[in-house]
Amino acid sequence: MSRLIICLLLAAAGQAAADSLAGHYTLDRDAGDDPAEIAAHVTRNVGGLRARRMQARLKEVLTPSPTLEIRRAGDAYVIIREGGRSLRVVPGGPEVEQKTPDGDTARITAELDGGSLVIRIQAPRGKRVQILTPVEDGLRVVTTFNLGPLGETVHVASLYRLTQASLEQAQTWPSPAQILMHADANEDGLIQYAEFRHLVPAARKDAQESIFIRIDTTGNGALDVDELGYLIELQEGAAEIAHANFITLDGDEDQHLNSREFAQDSVLVAHGLTVPKAFREADQDDDGRLTRDEYTRLKAGIILSQPEMVGR
Repeated sequence: MSRLIICLLLAAAGQAAADSLAGHYTLDRDAGDDPAEIAAHVTRNVGGLRARRMQARLKEVLTPSPTLEIRRAGDAYVIIREGGRSLRVVPGGPEVEQKTPDGDTARITAELDGGSLVIRIQAPRGKRVQILTPVEDGLRVVTTFNLGPLGETVHVASLYRLTQASLEQAQTWPSPAQILMHADANEDGLIQYAEFRHLVPAARKDAQESIFIRIDTTGNGALDVDELGYLIELQEGAAEIAHANFITLDGDEDQHLNSREFAQDSVLVAHGLTVPKAFREADQDDDGRLTRDEYTRLKAGIILSQPEMVGR
């Protein structure tokens, strides 16, 4: 349990953007664009029955669902709109086909771009792109639709608010007191070094010792709640650095590191790690490449042991 808590904290910067997409949302009707107004504007030079048909189609495509639920299912996101209509996408996965409510077959791809989930839907009636971006207490959704007959791309932005239950869940993170409760095996109110070693998945024992000495600001050989708070601050900083390193190393921008890209990390080499062994240990699903989270779990522990790299 305690190892899981700290692993989650080490990966927090990378997970935060992705995992913060999950939740139950309601549409803030006063904070987005009006699809009807946009449809009328872009068809202003089209007359008669054709204009009405195009406007109806645009409003159908661009009008946001009153409610939205996003779930994580392994590597996939499941997006459920009001009425139970759902869409399952795997960022970086292969193109999939899915039936639309019109009965057409749409080709769908998805990717994570920074903190946003980008979904591309190519259907016979047009190409649509949706960009879902977490914002404070909510989700911003920008929908673009290629209006083929007019040669225009229409943009509509919507804002969703997290429901109260999801908001409370999103703001619940392990506190220093919670970590102490799970890791304090002898219940003395402190984290001794033997207990600490189970918290930090560092690369080597000497790195764990270095981190412990650094966190033990009182020098009494044990960590109290305040020092665990300092540990959390440093871990968040280490994760941010690790994620920046990941982006730099990911030369082909496929959101993974292969063994060649991984070997370019000079910090790993300087730290005395055997690159092939470190790669195998970090590759938890044995697929021959590292996700950002897998890389972070290894790299953040190393960064924590280097005072000059993060914190004070």
